[in-house]
Amino acid sequence: MSKGVALNAARMKNRNIRRVMEELRISPFSRSQLATRMGLSRAAISSIVDSLIQENVVIEGDVIASNTAGRSRTPLFWNSDAFFCVGVILRRGYFGVSLYKFDGTLIYVERKNIDDSYSHASHILADIYKMIDGAIIKYKPKGRLLGIGVGAPGPLNAKAGVIENPTNLRILHKTPIIAPLHERYHCPVVMANDACAMALAELSFGVKDRYNNYFVLEVTGGIGGGLVLDQKVIRGAYGNGNEVGHSTLNIFGERCQCGNVGCAELYATVDAIVQKAHKYNSKLKSWKDIVDAAEAGETFAADVIKEEAFYLSSLCINLLNAFEIQAILLSGIEICYQPYLLIQMIQEQIPGRLLLKKNRKIDILPSSLDENADALSAANLAIDNYLETFEVESY
Repeated sequence: MSKGVALNAARMKNRNIRRVMEELRISPFSRSQLATRMGLSRAAISSIVDSLIQENVVIEGDVIASNTAGRSRTPLFWNSDAFFCVGVILRRGYFGVSLYKFDGTLIYVERKNIDDSYSHASHILADIYKMIDGAIIKYKPKGRLLGIGVGAPGPLNAKAGVIENPTNLRILHKTPIIAPLHERYHCPVVMANDACAMALAELSFGVKDRYNNYFVLEVTGGIGGGLVLDQKVIRGAYGNGNEVGHSTLNIFGERCQCGNVGCAELYATVDAIVQKAHKYNSKLKSWKDIVDAAEAGETFAADVIKEEAFYLSSLCINLLNAFEIQAILLSGIEICYQPYLLIQMIQEQIPGRLLLKKNRKIDILPSSLDENADALSAANLAIDNYLETFEVESY
């Protein structure tokens, strides 16, 4: 066998190994189920699974007896105790740290507000170190440290590991993140735009393989987006993904901190819409207040939600006309509070404004991730990086 043929064979083997790991992330499957799903022989699957068990990253569950005359089956699982990973959360207004098991089970999460006591990025990094060190000492997670994932608002340079100049987060402008974490913890460190990280977490732990093409629209104190095409997150050249919050909604609008005019973030963030509502009704101090008031029959509150639906539907139309996606997932703890009135209003806007209407069903739904989605999405970057580079020498 030539060297080139042998190299291609090795690449194919490791690609199949990663595919098995990705399949088992979706759900526990037996060897025969994996063979059917992947189109490989049972012998090939057994060889891969045996090597993964030998590497201690996959374990066998209890045998499940067949209801028919067929064979019983043994489900396979990721070994949650093989590794643990760290998530570093950097957001507008707060930062945090999380610990997760290899299979995405939460061990610990802590967040801190960025207040006046933080005058420099180094102070935030110092507290991040304390939080990581303290959590590892306290919880003593099993396995070795797989890596650290950092989810941060853009613009950033994921390859260089530097946060550039995100709006409303000036304290972290031009801050190196990957290098100091790698130097301290001696493990792989991966950084990505927070909305891209959220889309990846949806792919791994949320909607999984329900859709091949979708967009995660994150609405918080900023607006971000993560695009998934053919089950792959589109991160872009520098890891910024899709900064839809800085696409123009009003060509005659104010100039945004980013330099553009009439950005969506000026109108459609939770903060922007709540501030506007509060001016007219001092009782409306949060998005929850607005939703509760609308459901209680207050016309003004319902009109506020309708205005937000108009802004978000405009973003959705742009996305749907640019990409043939099947669904848009609305993400953000506040915006996803009892979201069905907002989603209904968005859905009512779309049909008359969509270019390709015929035989096209668009799902708009809230994220299926829980209130710790920011923590999971950051830590999951380390898991995903491991899978991308995973090889088994014994196979």
